[in-house]
Amino acid sequence: MRQFIFTIACILSVVVAIDGRAADTDSDIEFAPGELLVRLEVSSESGEFEAIRARVGASRLRTLLSGDTELWKVPAGTERELCELLGRERSIRWAEPNYRYHAFATVPDDQVKVAVAI
Repeated sequence: MRQFIFTIACILSVVVAIDGRAADTDSDIEFAPGELLVRLEVSSESGEFEAIRARVGASRLRTLLSGDTELWKVPAGTERELCELLGRERSIRWAEPNYRYHAFATVPDDQVKVAVAI
């Protein structure tokens, strides 16, 4: 019986997760438009970073706590192309779009009570 209840609860959680995703129109955007996270090589000169930003049409929004990672504003729609371009620069360790992360959906308490009552 417990296995049956657990199975029902799992099915309900999947249904709720799918239903919640369909209602959220922003969930189709996997990263923040026009933003890149860029990890810099510590040994490079700061003037070199400014030259790279100017060349790709980017501006620094802020420096993250580590000090060697920056959030850049870039033209929207060019994020993936710029990541590939920046990946070839010797003074850039890595670059990636500013991905959005979401918490997993959970089952509301009232639906758990229904599953337990079955």
